[in-house]
Amino acid sequence: MKFFFVSLILVLSSLFTYLYFYLGFENEVKNLGVVEEEFYLLAKKHIGPYHKINEVITEVEMNSEQKRIPCPLTFGNYLDNPQIADENRLRSEGGCISSKDIYSQLEFENPNIYSKILPLKKYVKFSFSGSPAISPFKVYPAAEEWFNKTQYSRGSSVLEIYKVNGKTMTTYYYFPIDTH
Repeated sequence: MKFFFVSLILVLSSLFTYLYFYLGFENEVKNLGVVEEEFYLLAKKHIGPYHKINEVITEVEMNSEQKRIPCPLTFGNYLDNPQIADENRLRSEGGCISSKDIYSQLEFENPNIYSKILPLKKYVKFSFSGSPAISPFKVYPAAEEWFNKTQYSRGSSVLEIYKVNGKTMTTYYYFPIDTH
């Protein structure tokens, strides 16, 4: 019995260590300051748990690839607070994103895919080179702390832009600053 518990502890600690480094828990959240930006989206709406938006992003990305439409980066725009809204009613949109207007003049065969402009707005921007799945534990608390220290009001949505470089992914988080 003693051997079983020692083995179990060894396996669990090995698994924890592997996941800790694999997901990027050791990586630092970087505050990149207040920025003012606008974005151009090729998007599709998603309703439901945020962790299932990857299917939407992949669909838009594949559609753009088939039509030879540039998709320089992908994104998830999360419109509701998951601490308030029911998980099955969470609204988001995902797809391709650019800082240049490359989508607004295009026509799409799929009526669910659309172009949209996020107008010039102030954001506090963070970056994190780890799994976006752990951002609620690393990035979002850092943003909440920043808003509490600065006394700025936070907007209700969060824009996440995903940049893949080989085997590493860096996610840029844009928390809107509510100026009202």
